[in-house]
Amino acid sequence: MVDADFAALFPDERGFLAEIDPAEGVSAERATEAIEAVLASYPTANLLDQGAYKKMLTGTVDMLLAFITALLGLAVVIALVGVANTLSLSVVERTRENGVLRAVGLNRNRMRAMLAVEAVLMALVGAVLGVGLGTAVSAAAMAVLARLGGEFHVVLPLRQLGVILGVAVVAALLASVLPARRALSRPVVEALAE
Repeated sequence: MVDADFAALFPDERGFLAEIDPAEGVSAERATEAIEAVLASYPTANLLDQGAYKKMLTGTVDMLLAFITALLGLAVVIALVGVANTLSLSVVERTRENGVLRAVGLNRNRMRAMLAVEAVLMALVGAVLGVGLGTAVSAAAMAVLARLGGEFHVVLPLRQLGVILGVAVVAALLASVLPARRALSRPVVEALAE
């Protein structure tokens, strides 16, 4: 549609998007060729079919999602440092208690397992709280957007959430290695004397 016709039909609208349906009996390929011939003299105009338009819109969302995922990865690294730091402080503060446990028969493997379970519990509490709060905030945002107009709803990506929880558990197990090594490196008698 030429600018003059568009302005005559829609005087208050700026012509930035026009949807065109082919006439009855005209194939999509023929319609595309005809529209491309008309648009050849308008180099700033873009012709997109429904699939390409949808891909253009979702590309922006995908880029934003990738950015948020990178921030989530950074938060996981910071959380790992926090778990390792907390476990290290716990080991230092409970030196005597760990010495008593080892003196009454707790072997090295069980001490490692005890510290690993402690790390996993800390990580899972943080991960479950994060997923719960994130889901609540997302649901609230979707409710606001739905009221403004549109069909928005929350979709829980259960597979991705499961992967996040699994990564949290594995990372907590890795974070418990150094504190466990420190707890087991002190002789029992020295740990009891502290």
